[in-house]
Parts: sequence; C-alpha cells; structure tokens
Amino acid sequence: MVYYKQAGAVVSSPIGLKVIFYTKNNQPKMNEQKAVTEFEKGNQLLQDGKLEDAIAAYCCAIELNPANSWFHHNLGEALAKQGRFDEAVTAFCSAIEIKPDFSWSHHYLGDALAQQQKWKEATEAFRTGIELNPEHFGTYCGLGQSLEKLGLFDEAIAAYRRASKLNPDADWIHHALANVLQQRTQSDVAGAIASYRQIVELNPDNVEAYQNLLQVQPDNSETWFQLAEAFVRKGKTEKAITSYRRAIELNPRAIELNPKSFLLYQQFGKVLANQGDVAGAIASYRRALELNSKSVEVLEDLWVELSRPRQWEQAVDLYRQILEANPDIPLAHYHLGAALTYLCRWEEASASYQRAIELNLEYSFWPHQLLGSTLAKQGKLNEAIVAYQNGLEIEPNGRGYFELGLLFVEYEHLNEAILSHQKAVEIEPNQAQAYSSLLELVSRAYHQLGVHQAEQGLLDEAIASYLEAVKISPETFDYCHRLGELLARVNQPEHWEKAINIYEHIITKQPESSNAYHFLGDIFRYTQQWEKAKDAYCRAIELSPERDVLHHFLAHIIHHHSTTTTWEDAVEFYRHVIAIHPQIAWFHYHLGASLALLSRLEEAVESYKRAIEMNVAPNSFWPYYLLGNALLGLGNVDDAIKSYQKALESEPTENFYQTIEQLLLQNNYLEEAVKWYQNLLNFNTKWAGLHSDSHKSFIKNYYDLGFQKAKEGRINEAISCFHAAENRPTDGEIYEEIWKGLNELAPLNENNPYYPSEVKWQQPYYYFSHASTNKYRVIYSYALNDDDEIFIENSGFSIDYLKLIGLDDVDKEKIFIQSFQDSPDVTSLFDEEVTCFFTGKGRFFQQSIVETGYIYSLCPVTGQILRTNQSFPLQCAAFLTRTAYRFVGQEVFYLIAGSWLGDIEYIYFPRIELIFVLAPSFDTNGRNLINELKALMISCWQSVKKYINSNQREIAVTTAFFANFGHQLSNEFTGIATFFEKGTIHKIDKFIVGEYEHFNVADIFPGVSQEQIVRLERDKFLPLGIDILFQTTIENSYFVVRLSQSYIKETLAQLMYKGGLKRSSQQVLQEVEEVKQHFPILCIQIRSHYRLWLSQVEGTANIIKAIHADFPNLAVVFDGWSIGEMPDTRSLKGIEEDGVIIEKIRELLPPNIQTYSASGRTTWETVVWANSVDLFMAPIGAGGMYLVGLARKKGVMYSNRRILSQISQDYKKIRENVILPIFVPIDSIYDDLDAMDSNFDLDWQVIYYELKKIIDSLNTEK
Repeated sequence: MVYYKQAGAVVSSPIGLKVIFYTKNNQPKMNEQKAVTEFEKGNQLLQDGKLEDAIAAYCCAIELNPANSWFHHNLGEALAKQGRFDEAVTAFCSAIEIKPDFSWSHHYLGDALAQQQKWKEATEAFRTGIELNPEHFGTYCGLGQSLEKLGLFDEAIAAYRRASKLNPDADWIHHALANVLQQRTQSDVAGAIASYRQIVELNPDNVEAYQNLLQVQPDNSETWFQLAEAFVRKGKTEKAITSYRRAIELNPRAIELNPKSFLLYQQFGKVLANQGDVAGAIASYRRALELNSKSVEVLEDLWVELSRPRQWEQAVDLYRQILEANPDIPLAHYHLGAALTYLCRWEEASASYQRAIELNLEYSFWPHQLLGSTLAKQGKLNEAIVAYQNGLEIEPNGRGYFELGLLFVEYEHLNEAILSHQKAVEIEPNQAQAYSSLLELVSRAYHQLGVHQAEQGLLDEAIASYLEAVKISPETFDYCHRLGELLARVNQPEHWEKAINIYEHIITKQPESSNAYHFLGDIFRYTQQWEKAKDAYCRAIELSPERDVLHHFLAHIIHHHSTTTTWEDAVEFYRHVIAIHPQIAWFHYHLGASLALLSRLEEAVESYKRAIEMNVAPNSFWPYYLLGNALLGLGNVDDAIKSYQKALESEPTENFYQTIEQLLLQNNYLEEAVKWYQNLLNFNTKWAGLHSDSHKSFIKNYYDLGFQKAKEGRINEAISCFHAAENRPTDGEIYEEIWKGLNELAPLNENNPYYPSEVKWQQPYYYFSHASTNKYRVIYSYALNDDDEIFIENSGFSIDYLKLIGLDDVDKEKIFIQSFQDSPDVTSLFDEEVTCFFTGKGRFFQQSIVETGYIYSLCPVTGQILRTNQSFPLQCAAFLTRTAYRFVGQEVFYLIAGSWLGDIEYIYFPRIELIFVLAPSFDTNGRNLINELKALMISCWQSVKKYINSNQREIAVTTAFFANFGHQLSNEFTGIATFFEKGTIHKIDKFIVGEYEHFNVADIFPGVSQEQIVRLERDKFLPLGIDILFQTTIENSYFVVRLSQSYIKETLAQLMYKGGLKRSSQQVLQEVEEVKQHFPILCIQIRSHYRLWLSQVEGTANIIKAIHADFPNLAVVFDGWSIGEMPDTRSLKGIEEDGVIIEKIRELLPPNIQTYSASGRTTWETVVWANSVDLFMAPIGAGGMYLVGLARKKGVMYSNRRILSQISQDYKKIRENVILPIFVPIDSIYDDLDAMDSNFDLDWQVIYYELKKIIDSLNTEK
C-alpha cells in the first residue's frame, strides 16, 4: 500500500479499501464515533493476530477520521508485524505529522527503518524518540544497534551502557554491549570477559555467553565445565559430553586436586547415562568414587546404571573392588548384597546385608528386609522373621509387614500373618488391594489345613479351619461349600451356631456378599429353619440372580416347607424379581410352577414358554414336561403331546415315558395314552417282558379304545386298534433289520410298512446303547491274547491282513493305488516328508483321498485290495471328530479314522460285531462310535441307501469342528497346507465348515474360493447337532476327509500373516504401526478360565513396572480371547472376563506406560498383533500358537505342574525352525492338586528374570 500526503488524494489499498488523506486544514465533517468503533475493532483484531482484518479496520477508521494520529500509528504497527515496512514507515510518518511529540511513533519509525537497514534515518528517529522520552531503555538499544552498524562504536557503547543502567537485569543488553566492546578493540578484552561473566551470573543457561567467553579464553576448563552443565540443563546431551571431555582434557591434574572434582565425573556419568552409554557412565562413576569413595549420591548413581543391563556378575566384581580399597562403605555392602540376591546367591547376599547393618547403614530398614528375604530363601525362617521384625522396629512400613506375613503363612503362623496384613494396610491404606493377596494366601492355608484335618478325621478342627478361611474369603465358593458339607456331615448344633455367627458377621461388613447369604441359607436349610433359609436365599438371588442352585433351593422351600408363604405369595415374589431381572429364566420357570399349583394354567403356560425360550435347563426333562401338564390341563392335547416329546428328547428314560402315559390315562386321553405306550415299547423292546402287567394293561387299553371307536361309529379306526393290539415288530427290531440291510447281512425290504421314513437319530442311538452293552467284542491289536487270535481265525479273518490294514506306510499306499487300472502316476503323488512329530505317522490315506478320490484297504478274509469313496462323519465335538469309511469285500467292514491326530483307530465288522482297535484312543473301546454310526445311518436310511448305490462324489474336507484354535491350526490347517504346497489344493471340491470357524479357509489359501465353503446351518449361540454334518455329507454325495498334520511350516505362517493384514481393520493396523515406535513390545496373554495363575493381576503389574524401570519406552500388548468368523457365547464370555482382568492390571500401572489390547479383536487381528511384538509371556494354551506357532517370538510360558511336565516338550514338534519358549521351572510352581486343570501360583520375579534376559538378548541383536 502507498500513502500520498497531498490533500484529497485517493488510492487503492491491497485489501480493497479506498483511503482518503487530508491535510489538517481540510478536514470534512466525519462520523467520529464510527471511526473510534473501527479503531477499537482494529485493536481487538490486532490483539487476536488477525493482521489483515486489523489493517482493514484501521484504514476504515482513517477514512472516517484521518486527523487522528493513533489510527495511523496502530496501522503502522500492524503493517510492521506483517513485514510491510515501507508502508509502516509511511503510516508512522503520518502519525508523527499529526502528533510530532509522541515518542513511541518515533521509536517504532526507527525500528521499521532499522528493518530496512536504513541505519542513518533510524538513528535520527531514535534520537528524536530519546529527546521526547529519555527514560526508555529500548530506544537506547535501537540507537546503539544503529550506531554499531554505522561503525560509531563509542557512541553505540554509550547508548548500550545507558540502556543497561535503565534495565540492569536484561542479560541480552550486556551481551550486545560485550559484542561492541569486543569489536572496538582487543585491548578491551577484559571488559568483554567481565560483561560475559555478568551475563552468565544473571542467566547461567546462556550458552551463547559461554561460547563467546571461550572465544576469548579457549583453554579455561572451568568455563568448559559450566558450558557442559548449561547444555545438560537444555537437554543437549551430545554437546554436553563434548564439553565435559574438553574440560577434563585441559586440566586433569587441577581437577583431581579440587576436593569437589568428583562432582565433574558424577555429572559426566549422568549425561552419559541419559545418552544410553551405560559403560561410559559406569566408568565415570568409578572415577568419581576414586576421588570420593564415600559419596552416597555417586554410589546410588552407579547402582542405577549397573541395574539397567542387569549385569549382576559385573556388579559383584565392581563392588568387591570398591570394598577392597575401602571395606567400610555400608552402601557398597548393601548394593553388593542386592546384586548377589539377583544371582540367587542367598548365603553371600545375607553376609553382605549383615555387614551393611553392622556399619549402621542409613538406609536402615531395607538391609533388614532384604536380609530377611535371603534368609527365607535358605529356609532359615526363624532368622528371617527376626530380621524383618528388627527392620520394622526401626521403620514400620506396609511392604515389610506384607512380606513378614508371607513368612508367617509359610511357617503356618496364620494368626500372626493376619495381624501383619492388618498392620500393612493400616500403614499404607492405598495399597490395600495389593496386600490383599496375603489374606488370600492365609485363607488358602486355612482351607488346606482344613482339608488335611478332615482327611485325618479331625472334623472339629477342620470345621474351625474352614470357618477361618470363610471369614477371610467369603466370596470363595469352594471354601464355603466345603464348610457346608462338613457341617452337614458332623451336624452338631455348636458348629452350626458358629457358622451362622460368622456369616452374619460377614453380612454386616459386606452386605452385598451373595455367597454369605447363599451359605447362610444352606445352614438354615440344613437345620430346618425354613423361613430364615427362604429369606437368605431371596437376598442371595437378588445379589446373584444367575446362580441356578439358589432358585432350586428357594423353590423347594416355598413348595414344601414354608408355613408363611402361600402360592399367591410365591407368585407375587417371582413377579417382583422378574420385574428387576427379566432375563433370568429360572424366575419364569418357578413362576409357572407356582401358577400351575394355583390352577392358573394359562398364565403358567406363558411362564413356562418364556423360560424355555430363555433356554432354562436346556438338557432337562422338566420344563417341557411341566409345560405339557399345563397344556393338558387346558385340554390342548396336541400341544401337550409335542411338549412331552420335547421333554423326552432331553432325557429319554422309561420312567418318563410311563409317567406321561399314565398322566394321559388319568385325564381320559385313551388314544393318546395308547400311542405313548407304544413309544415306550419302541424305546425299550425289553419293557413288555420285564413289565408284563403293564403290557397286558396296554393291550386292554387298545381293545377298550377299539370298542370306544366302534360305539362312535368309527368302525375302520376300531379295526385299526384291534390290529394294533396284535404283536408287531418293535422299533428296536426294525432298527436291527435296517442296519443289517444296509450292511448286506439281510435283504433290505424298502416296502416294509413298519419301516419309518424318518427317525430322529437319538432314538436308535438310545436303543443300541442299551441293547448292545455286552454285544460287541473288542480286541486290541497291540495287546492280542490267545483267545483273541482264536476268535479272529474262527471268524475267517487273517491277523496279518488286519495288521496290514492298520499299517501307515507310503509304499503300501502306492501299491494299493497302482493295483487299479485307472490309477494315477504315484511317482510324485505323496509328500513323503510329511510325518506327525507326535506319532511318526504320515496318514497317507488322507493324501490318497484327495489325490485319487478313494481310500484303500484290504479284505481281511481274502487279502483282495479294496477301495471306497463312501464316508460317514461321526461325533462333531471338540477333539473327537471322526469318519467311518465303508468297504465291501467278502463282507462289509468300516475303517474309522479321527481323534485330534486323525489316525485310523478302528476296524469294525458288523457281521460279528467286532471292534478291532488299531491305536489307543480317547474312546477306550469305540462302542459309542459304532452306536452313533448305526443311529445316524438308520435315521436317514433311505438317503444312505441312495448314497451307497451312487458313485459320483465331491471331495470335501471338514474343518472347524475344533473348539480349540491351537488344534485347528496345528492339526487341520497344516494338513490343508500340504496340498497347497504341492499345488494340488484344487483337487479339493468343498470345505465343510463347523461351528468353530476361527479363520476362513478361503482367506488363508490362494486358490480356494468362497463358493467352495459350505457352512453348516447353525445358531451361533447353540451347539451344532452331530447329525448335521452326516446329513450334509449324504444328501450332497460328498466324500469327506479331515486332513491332519502337526507341523507348521513357514509357508503357512506367512499365508496367515498376509491374510491377517488383509482382514484386519484400519484401526488395528494403525495401532500396530504406532506400537513399532516402542521397544521392547511385550505381549502378555491373559487367562480367565481354569488353570489360573492366582496372582495374575498383581504379578503381571509387577513385571510390567519392573521392565518399564529399565526400558521406559516399553509398550505392552494384552492378549486373550479373540472373535472368529462367527462370534459365540464362549468367546464373548471369555472376552468380557479378560477385559475385567486387564483393567485390574492397568489400575496398578503408572499412566505413562503405553498399553494396547488385542483381546476381543478378531483372530486375524490377533495374528497381526502377534507378529508385531518383540517377546511374550503366556500361560501354556491355545493362545501360545499365535506367538510360537505362527510368529516365532521369544517368550516365557508357565502353567500348573501337570501341564508343565506333560505338554511343554510338545512345543519342540509344532513348527519349522521353532523358537522354543522358556518354561518356568516346575519347582517354582505352587498348586494344591496334581491335576490338568488345577489353578496355581508362582513368584512373578521368576517370569520377570527370564523376560529380562530375552530383552537383553534382543537389545544386543538390535
């Protein structure tokens, strides 16, 4: 913008405004108030930093009133801030023209001219400003700068000195003055030095002053030292190190003679430590100690650095050297003891702590405490307790009492342990949660003591111990339960009274304890105090409505014992609790029962239906049975019958069949009763013979029904009734006929009118399970005796042929295949390197199925080589999925393959009901499998017949019937990967997916399309029926195989990682990128169901905090349950429980520790997270497969003693180039029971120490 001073000139500004300039004598009448408003607006905009808008406002004000100097002055300031100095000069000149005696306009004009390097004009402006205001130091500074630039040093010095006098605390003025003095002449160096010294006295962090001073005095070691300290304060570590080294190089002798010179080496050590140079820091601290061996601060700094790399051997050597030179340094003895403690050299550590105590170490409590700890490790419990007590006398503290309490627990001084806990919490109430683990140990000790006492017959003593355990841990169900059992067993009034007092005391302190009310109710129930029991159960239900047993107890009391509760009261009670907890199925169930007893049947029906919808007692007979009774009472016979049928699907027993039949008779439903009795005969063919009177009554009922229909004129139906009374085949006989027909043991009369077109598989399964208990002959190939061999030979079988059938051999498989004319070339048909590391078997029959479309065997009679493509899948349950392959030789027989390893386990011969066991199995003899095979084939016998007679098949691989992800990965995906690597995966037509679809196969293996995936229809919240896979196979003419291996190759691991990247959410991928900024990245797997580490929360938090102390850039990734392709209640519940544990751990962590959570993420995202971490700690379980089996991460694993001893070695066999995890020593595990699923405890430091070694190795690798 250009300003013109002539009158009436109009120019355009850059912001689109037109500004009119006037002389003083030509001012039009303006709206001054509006001008002031614009001016104030400009001031506010200027203050807000909105310079363009401020300039516009000032221009507007000038247009309205050009005679106001402030408008021009502030416009100049705004323009100067924008760097538009030409325009700013013009504005300030306009302000001066209007008001020439305003010093600030001259000052700012000088600044603007100086920015344009117009030094002479600036000098004139500043001088005018000083004439008008001689007391402003800034104007002198501006003048000094302008004179300095003009080379007028003396005048510049005078100006700076005047400025300094006016503002003596401004160090930058001294700096400017020193610069001018230095420029003026070398003879004034002393003056420059004095000025720089004054600067650093005023501002010790002025690095530039030190550097200028060193230009004058480059060999001044003291100045170099001061500069180094200034760099430290500014965080410029590398420059500080250079300065320290220069200071030491210049005058090492003078430094050593200075009594405070050790501080130089101490500071130098701190800088090196912050830089990460641990070795350099230790060397510097050692030099400091040589100059002052008793410096506590240096000794502490040295300990910190020795602790970082955890090089305890080096620490021991170093402290022994220090003590050799000066043996009376207490802190050195103390740190030596700590280093020896980390090396588990307890006896030497104890001696060091003892010496530190003798030398009166100022750290008075800690040596005693650590002495106690090391003595305890040596088993010297008495001495350890004394050491702790000595320390606590000097300095009472919560941690000390806590650890003393742990000793008392180990020494079985449980009362003293409780007192120690009380002291710990009293001193540190904010640590009450952390110290609560001591009480848990005490209660567990009391409980265990009670167990031993009960085993020894000391029942009174056991009750006393259980009471103490319950008093401490009322929410531990097992403690309360054992107490209740023992009280009932002893049944002494004094014991009941003590228990009642304890539970009532607990309730006064913990009124929300559902356990206390529950077991108080149990005691009242045992002692027949029914009303009190009822009240206690009601309160317990309010607190824990999901606990089924409470509903049963309450209903029993209300229905049978309560004298004050009417059925109307019961209805009112249940309606009340349903209003509060409508989701609890048992409330609806018991409401229905109460309404039924009041004959309010329609309401009862609705309540029963609601309870059934909510899946109340899913495997129980009673809900549907009681619903049927209510419907029958309303005359709704058809629906009642349907309900009864549902009840019997859950519990098909003779008693229930007969109960329903009698109930129908009592209500005069003769026809329905007759049909139901027929169902009973079908259910158990032996019933009529065993209960002849009942059977005669049944025949009479049929005849009575026939007469009844004849009287009603329904002659044809009457005739049918008389025919029905005749002897007809029972369902069991029909099942036997169909089974024989399907296996060529008898003709299959498909036109037999008694053959059902459909039958639910449970009915024949129940029949065969009861009819065949002693029918099957089971022979074990690996334990043949003389009787077995005679039976086999008499049956016409060759023992050699039978053994050859079970032989897993690739050459045998090739011979069998080549015996058929249409066989493919077998040269490269098999991957002969694929063998199971657990059994040594290759399971080559699986490769045969995929490569040729058949499974091969021998006829055990003739030795003829056979093949078949008939498969019948069985038992869709975790670990036990199996397939029966039907062969037709001299007779029909079946090979049954399966279990989690997939081997051929049995040969079954229907003709003689022989089960020939080839390998040990989860099913000890295979009877249940054969019963299931019979039941499933009979349930859809017509479809099976059609399947057997056809030969068109599609190869279908079954997967995802394992609940356990680890087995699906290591056993199933490895099997599929074999064909992917061979390039023959295209030969698999379909993948039949079960209810545990952890991963979509199509997203793992390129070449598998989504169209090949066959997902069985199911509800995500209900288990898959075992008949679904069978029916799917038969109806679609599939030839099924479950491919199984046990060795994860790198190819599979990479495929799953790529699939994870493709299927993960953007949020997770961003978090994974973010976490890469940290080191180390520690994955911590959480376990929330059986085999629990009891101190998991506190122990995990302690591990994290200890690692963070050494590695402040630590990031933690929590892992737990994941979500597969279809969420299920099991995983959702696990995710919820994991989340509670993770939050408890986070509550114990400082907020500066970065944590992430992979729990609740998809399985694909868990794969990505596993690949992103540096190391892990995890319980032995399926989750470890992500880290060990896929990502090959280093880590530490733990579990109870049984699992560690049995399963830990299996990890050697699961993966190509496996990195074996470190397993905690078995001796470090404490568990009460030697059982697979028992909980356990261990010292967190055991895990921490191993993790620390891994991190150190990773750090070295990096």
